Amino acid sequence: SGIVRAVLQLTGICILVWLLLCADLGGNNYSPQLSWLNAPATTDSYALIIDDETAPCGTDANACVHWNLFNIDATVERLVEDVDPATLTDDTGFSDVVEGLTYAGTNDYEGPCPPQGNAHTYYVVLYALSADQPRMTRLDALTRSEFEEAYADNILAQTTITGTFSR
Repeated sequence: SGIVRAVLQLTGICILVWLLLCADLGGNNYSPQLSWLNAPATTDSYALIIDDETAPCGTDANACVHWNLFNIDATVERLVEDVDPATLTDDTGFSDVVEGLTYAGTNDYEGPCPPQGNAHTYYVVLYALSADQPRMTRLDALTRSEFEEAYADNILAQTTITGTFSR
């Protein structure tokens, strides 16, 4: 019999509602609730990147990064809405999770809010990473393409949710 490999899966609870909740439209600008399963057995940590390649943002390395969440321990399998990264601990209670820089130059979550009449597609990507993945810092500001190029050898699996929003 053949080996059956599970595929890393990412689920966003109410992802469409999340897209409607930008602060400029009276929303709360909370990070979305997410959960995942079926990571490779050798996963040591995760990274989460949310970015947008729709103009005025650029593509690839010039995408607008809405959130970088790095050094998530392999024991973590979900994020609550408006998560405090310090609560994402390993089995010993230690947290090395950091939020990298966003397009706004901040170390926090910058919710989606496209300009009037301009549909934007947002990419929510979770990466399962190997034990030799370097620890990321608050100074890291990586788009999906930059992360995938820099850490290709450390990515064990990845999964993506996309959502398009216009107003």
